[in-house]
Amino acid sequence: MSTDLLKRASTFTGEVLNRFYPAPGEQVGDTFSLGKLRHILFAPGELSVWTGLNGHGKSLLLNQLAIDVAKEGQQVAIASFEMSAKRTLYRMVRQAVGADQPADWLITQCLQWLDDLMWIYDHTGTVNTNDLLKTFHKAATERGVAHFVIDSLMKCGIAEDDYNAQKALVDRLQNFAQTDGIHVHLVAHSRKKNNEDDAPGKMDVKGSGAITDLADNVFSVWRNKGKEAKVQQLADTKQTIPDELRNKPDAILDCSKHRELGGDAEGRYGLFYHRASMQFIERPGDLPFFYFEA
Repeated sequence: MSTDLLKRASTFTGEVLNRFYPAPGEQVGDTFSLGKLRHILFAPGELSVWTGLNGHGKSLLLNQLAIDVAKEGQQVAIASFEMSAKRTLYRMVRQAVGADQPADWLITQCLQWLDDLMWIYDHTGTVNTNDLLKTFHKAATERGVAHFVIDSLMKCGIAEDDYNAQKALVDRLQNFAQTDGIHVHLVAHSRKKNNEDDAPGKMDVKGSGAITDLADNVFSVWRNKGKEAKVQQLADTKQTIPDELRNKPDAILDCSKHRELGGDAEGRYGLFYHRASMQFIERPGDLPFFYFEA
């Protein structure tokens, strides 16, 4: 190793000062619009792993984060190998306009607004990761894309029991984030549990332990299906939903690892679901965000 890599602490004075006191317009990281989640930062040069059981809302919450980031002028690229581009954008339009049946002209204008902010990797099924990362590197360096979503690891052509290949890919993704100064969001499914009442965590990610060891941040999303069933049962029998049940979260975002902020960001955050907009909100009865208004 070259001794040129050994540097005195004062060499980094300017960079450290800028970390404490960022220059005007320079962000330390991006975040959600939701107040309780605003201190969870997604900084350049980092890899976040998102996990959760199938159908528990991790992709929806990631879409909402993508719109939050885009609203602030950052470009996002989404590679969803388990969902078609039209379905991804259908959900994102609902989230952006805050409604389930927007007028056709509003849908068209919303997609035009997203044109300058959102890129869709139009491929479903197993992907060639070399081609994917070449495309992403070009998008980062030539188009200024700042956030990349890969949904999911199981579609990256690696066997579930090939832990070495999983580690190698996650290492490549982290290197891509650090080299190009962008943020990578990787969806990694959790192992099946005995039932869906138990929220999965960092230790439940399916595959190699290196997936979460190498990640800068680890999140899991859990949907409270038990509450949903009770609410539906009461609605079917035309009974009043008690406040105790209504105030139980519809979903939990568990931040089990945050390299930048540690315990200041780590914890479990209760969220509620606004069905028409497909958005997560802070409190029952809150209005959704209207990210795009013509």
